[in-house]
Amino acid sequence: MLLHRRGVPGARVRGPRQPALGPLRTGHDRGPHPGHRTSRDRPGGSGGDGLPDPRRGGGHGRRHRHAGAQPASRRGRLCDGLNAAAPGRPAWRARATAQAPGGDRPRSRLPGRARDRCLALAGRRRRALGARLRGRARHRQPRRRRRLRRLEAGRRAQQGVGGPVSRVAVVTGAAGAIGSAVCAHLRAGGDTVVGLDTAGDPDHAAAEVLSCDVADEESVAAAFDAIRRQHGDPTVLINNAGITGSGGVLEESPEEWRRIIDVNLTGAYLCTRQVIAGMAAAGGGRIVNIASVNARFGGSPLSGPAYAASKGGLVTFTRFLALHHAADNITVNAVAPGPHDTPMWNALDPARRERILASVPGNPPGDPEDLAAMVAFLCGSHAGYITGATIDVNGGQWMG
Repeated sequence: MLLHRRGVPGARVRGPRQPALGPLRTGHDRGPHPGHRTSRDRPGGSGGDGLPDPRRGGGHGRRHRHAGAQPASRRGRLCDGLNAAAPGRPAWRARATAQAPGGDRPRSRLPGRARDRCLALAGRRRRALGARLRGRARHRQPRRRRRLRRLEAGRRAQQGVGGPVSRVAVVTGAAGAIGSAVCAHLRAGGDTVVGLDTAGDPDHAAAEVLSCDVADEESVAAAFDAIRRQHGDPTVLINNAGITGSGGVLEESPEEWRRIIDVNLTGAYLCTRQVIAGMAAAGGGRIVNIASVNARFGGSPLSGPAYAASKGGLVTFTRFLALHHAADNITVNAVAPGPHDTPMWNALDPARRERILASVPGNPPGDPEDLAAMVAFLCGSHAGYITGATIDVNGGQWMG
């Protein structure tokens, strides 16, 4: 398209170049049909004398703008007017039912062929969006159902003491005073309790006591295989097995150190490995580790360095498990008992017991039943929001 340069008759310059490929035009800016008169040919029209009208800035004349036509800045756009929908009404509906001025027949802002293409494009987009949303919903539905089933199974598995659902609970060190009291509390709540110890007791409070050395990996694996075959996956684990030492670093031999660490810390690790996957698959579980007040203040020569180190490691192991398995609905807590009336306590030298009790405000040793009640509470439904905690049951020996 060639334009006259304003004010210089005869001088001609090339006008702005049109893009090679542009949006579909609607007909408002198409050139005149051969044989039709334009405003340039009509008397009084723009450029009627053959020259461009300076007021219009050059270019060939414009068509007469009828009432309701689009402004020039919006001509040539395929889907203009689609966004002029009333609230709650699709834009293409609003566009398709626009009324012509002074007429009763619905008309579009776009000519016929462009309108048809615009409606087809809108329909394709709408159908594609619906297909994507339906496919996404179908893809998410099985995952949603599985998650709801897992959460429901977790709620059923975590029924508290006295709940209607019987869980399988494993208590290590079940032959001791604390282990026996814990077994009695869990069994009274309706749980199926299996005790592990190096010496079985047929009259024990647990339903069954299996001989097991928690420091031996093969022994632990065999015991838990038998529990799964007979009762199913355990959803409650009490790591209670432990032994103590005496003296300082120079007095405690390397063999004694290794044995205490293996029973108190490695034993808890081996037993936890046997139940963690089953708890996650069942929808949740409860793990309680029996630590010691020695983990709080570093222990003393009365218990030995290995004992203090193993119990401190058990507290940190508790926090690790709680952090990394919270998403599996598994709570992991520790209980830090002080001196309790147990055979281990009574076997100590009287002078040694007196020195330990001097640090307890109440002086008398604790009752294992009080400790067992706290363990049972942490295994119940009312402790579902407690995890990674270390609960002190030591008569005020540690007030941290």
